[in-house]
Amino acid sequence: MFLFRLLPLFTLLICACPILASSFDLSFYDLKKDGFCSKQKAKFDFSFHNKCFTANGKQKILSPFVAEQIRIRFIDPPKNEKASSTFYIEKPFLIIDGIHLSTEEKRSLEDFEQDANAYGFPQVLKAFGYTPILVQFPRTVEKTLQANANSLKKMLYYLSDNKVYLWPQMKDDSFILLGISQGGVIGRYAAYLYDSQKPSHFPKIKMFSSLDSPHQGAVMPRGVLAAIDFWARGAKQGAAEDFLDLVSGPGAQQLLIYNTKKTTSKSANDFAPNLDQKRFLFNEYRKAANYKGFPSILISQGQLKGVPNKRPNKAYYQLNRYAEKGSKVWGRATSLSNFTSDNSQVFAENRIYEYMDTDNKWTLKGNTTWDLVQGSTYPFIETLYNAFESAYLQEIPNYFEKTFFSLNFYGKWDAHELNTKSTSFIPTTSSLDLLCDGKISTTVKCAHSQTESGLSFESPGNSSTAKAFYAVDKTHPRYKESYSGRHIEPPYNLDGTPKTNVIQGIQTDLWRLMCELAKIDYNQENNTFDNPYFIGQFNPKTSCLDQGKIPEAILNAGRIQHETPHFARYDYAPEQNEMTENVSFFVPARWQKVASFDYGKSLPAGGLFEVVLKMDNPKSNWLKAEILLNQVKDGSHQIQLEEKSISPDGLYHTIRWQFPTSPGALQKFRWIRLVLNSSGGDVTISKIRFIKNTVSDSPQPSPIPFSNIYPGNYTFYTPWNTNAPHDLNYKNSTREGARFYFEKAYDGVQWSFKKSYSFNPYTKIRVSYSPNTCLNSFLYIDNPTKSRSFLKNGTLNGLFMNKVFSIEDLIPTELNTSDILIGSKLVLQSSRANEECIIHSISLER
Repeated sequence: MFLFRLLPLFTLLICACPILASSFDLSFYDLKKDGFCSKQKAKFDFSFHNKCFTANGKQKILSPFVAEQIRIRFIDPPKNEKASSTFYIEKPFLIIDGIHLSTEEKRSLEDFEQDANAYGFPQVLKAFGYTPILVQFPRTVEKTLQANANSLKKMLYYLSDNKVYLWPQMKDDSFILLGISQGGVIGRYAAYLYDSQKPSHFPKIKMFSSLDSPHQGAVMPRGVLAAIDFWARGAKQGAAEDFLDLVSGPGAQQLLIYNTKKTTSKSANDFAPNLDQKRFLFNEYRKAANYKGFPSILISQGQLKGVPNKRPNKAYYQLNRYAEKGSKVWGRATSLSNFTSDNSQVFAENRIYEYMDTDNKWTLKGNTTWDLVQGSTYPFIETLYNAFESAYLQEIPNYFEKTFFSLNFYGKWDAHELNTKSTSFIPTTSSLDLLCDGKISTTVKCAHSQTESGLSFESPGNSSTAKAFYAVDKTHPRYKESYSGRHIEPPYNLDGTPKTNVIQGIQTDLWRLMCELAKIDYNQENNTFDNPYFIGQFNPKTSCLDQGKIPEAILNAGRIQHETPHFARYDYAPEQNEMTENVSFFVPARWQKVASFDYGKSLPAGGLFEVVLKMDNPKSNWLKAEILLNQVKDGSHQIQLEEKSISPDGLYHTIRWQFPTSPGALQKFRWIRLVLNSSGGDVTISKIRFIKNTVSDSPQPSPIPFSNIYPGNYTFYTPWNTNAPHDLNYKNSTREGARFYFEKAYDGVQWSFKKSYSFNPYTKIRVSYSPNTCLNSFLYIDNPTKSRSFLKNGTLNGLFMNKVFSIEDLIPTELNTSDILIGSKLVLQSSRANEECIIHSISLER
């Protein structure tokens, strides 16, 4: 018999790329009674390999019979040298690996990281302050989707409540999940199980997302499945049997639209579509799809043009090789796979023949329109063809000897043609979880005919279970390609040259994902992003379909152009300068200028100033920071940017300020003064940088919710000089209110609004003050205006003078990051020394 050996198929590999600085691997095991147990990959202590830690920190000895359930890799997490783990959890962003269809090698975390790095995912996430965590299942085929999802859920529980791997900011943090291919289905179901069952104090799921995941099923060509089935069960070839086990395994069978359930009969399996409403994707999984506890963002790599992928004029492929001696055929192996549009046509024919021994042939008829349903593709046909061709040539060489009598045979081709390489893999409507008149798209005809017409990608409503979904639409750089591209396509050719169209497509998919995450992250109450790395990079009002808004960090795979100060000096560490990597000092209580930085030229309009710092041993639980922009070091002409609150928790925090965007507003402003306000503590500054390429348009803040600035309960009063003899409850026979005495010229006080507000619908500010006071005092909002608004020359009304100002006159709009009338504080300042100003009230008027 001419034996057939099937080569390994369909291993989804990309390319080897540099790995980020440091990583930590954890494996998780289910100890049943003791719950999940984690084992950190050891570098030197080999005895550690047999030990694992339960969530409560207890050490357990691992039995060799306990199987690994899930493994993860933290990429470059923040360091914690004091802990046994040497790192801690911060802003976890989980990337979940997909299915691994291979009969030979196992897929490792190293393989996954190389693939992820090829796309730039970890680098981009690090640029935006997240800790990438690669998630991988050891058995993506042999185990059901539910079983792997349960393992992921248990792992999330473990990370949320354990004594081994610390998560200091867990109460303010959350999980973000990105599932790739099959990983999106497992991840979505796991996120639903976790979020719907977790205790209230556990971290929430901030966002779930998927990249080309088969939420409603996937497709392998029907003829390919039939060929594998024939060579496994009909021809009894071991390698084919192994692969049949893969495609019929629970993890694959649950995803594939064609029914790959193994049959015990000796006849051929017809692999008819399985659209049974009771199957997992159409039944139990719908609970996860319809769950609204967290937003889901679904991205497809397929087009929505309403037409199938390219159909060949001939069969997909045809192979027919025989062994000849003289004019007689002594053996033959054939395989044919075809596209068909009705049930009367042959879609697969396979045969093995050996003279006087074997003649087995399976011919199958049926409709294979699912083979080319619109969606991302995969070279299943080419891969199978190459495997068959190699196996045929190996078993039937051009010339060989066989049998005891050393008979000579010649191998020849009767048919030897490949007419198409790729067929559909993930239907576009499946990866979008599209609903057609409320029905799952793959159960009705719209999976084949749906166009993007009438769909709102950013707000699909009842068209999908997602908050937003994206396909290769008219704004996508790959839209003009005739047919959908390859599923999770490698961005580099085998020779290392880049595929420009693929890279542009990846950048677009990642932009849409991060754009949606930025919208979710934006804190409407505080008018800013919770994640400071989004400041200057995203605008929550921007359309995620706008290609012109892609940040530099995404276009450059995480690399951001930045500059460091030309000059740096520290008030409480005078021996340190711009060459010092980490500057530590004790800062006294209250408002303190702690550092000066020189940009070397005029600060860039709309640019960012970033500082990374921490406070240890704080004297209280609050810390605030702000910056002053000056033309000369410690000059009086300054621009004050908004105050930021930081937690003095001993962990590093990134703070960003965006400079005013108007051209020329910062002409000759080159100095930055860093100011800290606290009850005192030990401060360490680890990084200072300027970022020029930013998004300058800012969203409009909410309207100010109060009209009384003083007296009132909505503002926070701060004197610039804490030693000044101010009295907020001053009263004598003729005067009452807040008495301010400015001993020095240009001293001042301010009323902070706690955040920036729009002054709409108010247009005026009324100030009531005592006569013969405030003669040299003036007002402004946030920063001084070119023309000062003095309080003198008000109108007497009873015991007090009244002065009404136009809000527009108090705001230097050229110094804002927006041209809207907004502000975060009202400042009262004196132009002369020894100035007395007694304020009775300050209020907003329409």
